[in-house]
Amino acid sequence: GMTLQLLGDVESSIERFRDVIRLQPDHAEAHFNLGLSLLTLGRYAEGWEEYAWRFRMEAFKAFRPPVKAPLWTGEPLMNKKILIFAEQGLGDTINFARYATPLRDMGAEVHCLCDDVVADVIATIDGVHAVHGYNALVPVPDYQISMMELPHAFESTADTIPGKGGYLRPPKDEFRPDPGFNVGIIWQGNLAHRNDAIRSVPLARFDRLLDTPGVNFLSLQVREGMHQIMNLGWQDRLRDLSSNIADFSDSADIMSKIDLVISVDTAPAHLAGALGRPVWLLLPTVADWRWTRSGETSCWYESMRIFRQRELGDWESVFAELETELETLIAGTRESATGL
Repeated sequence: GMTLQLLGDVESSIERFRDVIRLQPDHAEAHFNLGLSLLTLGRYAEGWEEYAWRFRMEAFKAFRPPVKAPLWTGEPLMNKKILIFAEQGLGDTINFARYATPLRDMGAEVHCLCDDVVADVIATIDGVHAVHGYNALVPVPDYQISMMELPHAFESTADTIPGKGGYLRPPKDEFRPDPGFNVGIIWQGNLAHRNDAIRSVPLARFDRLLDTPGVNFLSLQVREGMHQIMNLGWQDRLRDLSSNIADFSDSADIMSKIDLVISVDTAPAHLAGALGRPVWLLLPTVADWRWTRSGETSCWYESMRIFRQRELGDWESVFAELETELETLIAGTRESATGL
């Protein structure tokens, strides 16, 4: 089943996982992977149920809710405090923290527990009462729930996901872009991610794209991958903004002032979408479940456009399409500016 997932045959993988569950109904890994496949196909009702089996897996054995409070399972929240806590990556935190708003609308005082590097941007979501870092003292709430369980709790479908048009605001107003059309790029995700080898790209792939006339290219890359700018001798082709970026609030400030973000599947892509900024997402053939397996749009972010590999490892066609689309976008921008 997992091999079929990796090959992109999601429908067949579902049948194999169901075979396992028929033989061993409490096989947590089979349920979890079944959930991933169902979610990939947009079959959310059953998908969320199966995805919740992750908490019974060996990999989640050390996972514990952060405070002593009941897990929220849909109880009334009027005048109640609820803690929503980050569970997996920074991109996941940004993606699922949007549910603070519907929780607030139910009458709750919403507290968020997350990594300090995203705390300032999470604090801008409508409905967030307070944000707490991992080392902070957290007030004991009436209920708590993982952010990634909130779509399950709300029985979300592709049509009912909240905040598609953007739900974050930049906490700062410091960055000043150069005149012209400014494009920020991110080519490298966290090296520790198990699929980083297929989701990230070498900066050299952007070679022809950086020759697009009329565009100022800015690197929004931090930590991993930054050395590639100097290794390629591209300091004059690509403005390195890493010294301007200490946390996600700095990235949000920059993204709010530029015209387009182009990114591989990593947390800044979520940030751009959550800000409602135009973002082009570059995906391998087999990508994370939330991006499905086809289509140019995302049910999570209205401002996102997806560019997909046609075959495993085929970034050449992706960048050829990028070059054409960016040239078209620039031409349209010029026509609008001149009134033609």
